[in-house]
Amino acid sequence: MLRLIPTVLLCLSLAAPLYAARVEVFVSDNATGDPRQEALSNGFERAVLKEALDVIPGDLPKPRVAALETFLAPRAQELVQSYSGVRTMNRSDGLAASMDVRVNRSALKNLLRDVGVLATLDSPVPYTLSVRGPAMEHWKEIGRLQTLSGVVFQRDADLELELDASDPENWRGELRTGEKSHTAQASDLPGLWLRLWSRYFGGRERDGSRGGELLEVSGWYAAAGVEEFGRVLEGWNQAVDGAVLLRTDIAPGGIRAVWRVEAQDAELLRQQLDEYAECRELTYRLGVDNSSGALRGTAGARRR
Repeated sequence: MLRLIPTVLLCLSLAAPLYAARVEVFVSDNATGDPRQEALSNGFERAVLKEALDVIPGDLPKPRVAALETFLAPRAQELVQSYSGVRTMNRSDGLAASMDVRVNRSALKNLLRDVGVLATLDSPVPYTLSVRGPAMEHWKEIGRLQTLSGVVFQRDADLELELDASDPENWRGELRTGEKSHTAQASDLPGLWLRLWSRYFGGRERDGSRGGELLEVSGWYAAAGVEEFGRVLEGWNQAVDGAVLLRTDIAPGGIRAVWRVEAQDAELLRQQLDEYAECRELTYRLGVDNSSGALRGTAGARRR
């Protein structure tokens, strides 16, 4: 019986769903507006930043963390899936609050990819910059966005960014690299920055030769098992960059589901799949997609 304890503990740890993060905030009594609403907004922002720093491998320098916090703050609410367990306590100098916040990790990871954070962790991307209109008043914000995206000004760089600040409520821009050119417009500079750089950083990933892999897992007897594994797979952020459920069907051995995954660490992914599948007597196959829809590659099976 004692020899089974490590395996049981391992299975329980792998089975655990992605719990919401518990965050604590404080709103000063000098704040304007409803302090409870402000506490909620601050809690969302803190939870999203906390999740982002968990998704990003390694540690960011403090200036980049500050730039990331500024960028994510106005987008926090749309990245929150749910919240619960709100507790407040009135203090002499303001309101203290705590809450459980669950963040859409997949959407957050896509946002970090699109704005360049994930692609420039090891080395910055050089580019040239020109600004039309009253540029001086926007240099501080441009510098903050450069720090966020990990891009650095270099006169002879092949990547060229042109911003038009003539109308502060209608920003326009163009990003050129080689023969490719992307244009966009937005009501503010951060929105334009994201739209332009997402075409570069997101497009570069989509144009890559990796193409992702197909992961087939079978052996469930209830759809809830597929949903649980989808959440667990999303939480393997050190092994997987992204995962999309393609289809489910009924097979002789139970329910079967297929995901397209982008592996960050293939060896770690197979190790986690082996542990998860063995605990639940599931089988899986993992192989290169090559856009053909055919699945081939290594297999892991129930070994108990």
